[in-house]
Amino acid sequence: MSNQRQDKKNNPYQQTNQLYDHPRDLADLIYRKLGVGEGFVSFQHKLQFLEVLIDTIQVIKQAEVSGMTINEFTKKPIKTKLNMIAVNKFLHVWEKGGFLYTRYAEVDKNITDIIEDVYLFSYPDFKLSEFEEITRMPALFSLKSKDEVTSEDFFMRINEMIPEREAYRWHEPRLLCEVGKLDYENNGVLIPFFKTKEDIMQSTFYTMHVPRNYYDIYTSIAWREAKKWVDVIRINLWQMAKEMEEIDFKSVLDIMDNDNLDEPED
Repeated sequence: MSNQRQDKKNNPYQQTNQLYDHPRDLADLIYRKLGVGEGFVSFQHKLQFLEVLIDTIQVIKQAEVSGMTINEFTKKPIKTKLNMIAVNKFLHVWEKGGFLYTRYAEVDKNITDIIEDVYLFSYPDFKLSEFEEITRMPALFSLKSKDEVTSEDFFMRINEMIPEREAYRWHEPRLLCEVGKLDYENNGVLIPFFKTKEDIMQSTFYTMHVPRNYYDIYTSIAWREAKKWVDVIRINLWQMAKEMEEIDFKSVLDIMDNDNLDEPED
């Protein structure tokens, strides 16, 4: 292994001795950013992909304010603008989170099956039936795990406090406490925090340590909602870059004619 690779392995945050050139124009920057994002999402690095997209959005917003979103030939502003509806929806999922509406069907007396789940941006104002429920959806940014996603640990640490009743609800209490070490000592005896399902559902405490299945399910739901708006933004940025480079022959000829008129006669 080379010294550079060995140093990188020992310190993953160390920068390599590589020079990077800056894009010469805004269209080139958009293409490069989208390309980096495509690489991340292709290798399932979804959160890194979203961070690149957010950086791109911030740059383009500033470019619009600065009057830089223009066609490179005509120097006129392009028609396509940043889709702020899609941007705001995506950033809401990323920064604020929302609510998850779930509807169940009774299979038998002991089993219910999920037949619908919908991401909501605000708490609904309709009355819920016994087969419907609303749970809090953490911000997607908060679901960035502090632990290795590929580890086999039962719990994963996230960046937002979650009600225990929502984090632990799908687990059998005895196994949850045994594997997760959710217990306390009383006269030399370990007492589990939860002995029944009712104990879990009546908990008023919050936790940042969530079971792996909670992490997997809620990350997938948040990503599913984010991606609906992210795909709109990706196409939106691509279209903006194309318009910046598009040759409008009529406009170019008009500019050339005007330049010729301004030239002094011999």
